[in-house]
Amino acid sequence: MKKIIAILISVSILIILFIYFQTPIIGKYIFGTARIIETQVQYTVLVNNKKYDKCKVFEVKESFDSKRNCNLLVLYFDNNVNSETKNIILIDLTDKKIGRPNSNKKDYDLIFGNLFQSESGSFYVAFDNVAKSYGFNTDLITKNNNIKFKLPNWSEDKINSVQLIKE
Repeated sequence: MKKIIAILISVSILIILFIYFQTPIIGKYIFGTARIIETQVQYTVLVNNKKYDKCKVFEVKESFDSKRNCNLLVLYFDNNVNSETKNIILIDLTDKKIGRPNSNKKDYDLIFGNLFQSESGSFYVAFDNVAKSYGFNTDLITKNNNIKFKLPNWSEDKINSVQLIKE
């Protein structure tokens, strides 16, 4: 009986370690340094003026520490060529900024349709930041249910313009 319990504990530890190394964001979530962004909003996404179905849009209404309200959209591009990084764009509708967060597998991951975000992944550097980013003017336009902006060529898919139309 003791041998069976020892085997079960060993197998359980191996499974936990396997999950942690395959999806490190789960470990961060368990220890409280990641959250689930549950609110997926329906937008038609146009990339380079063509309908693009490989992007999910999530809405964030409060900061990671829940101390302040915010109005962010998280664009999660599914078709990433490199599995170690994620193509994520944050749109700050309050400050009218577009930026990139920390976006590797430890900071963002989509698991069973739920977007997990780490604490460090909740911060971003705006594309127009001269010191830390591209110094690029995104020409962000928000009008009614339409959001439109330009991007420097930063992704594997050479995305240089994005338009979101709320459904």
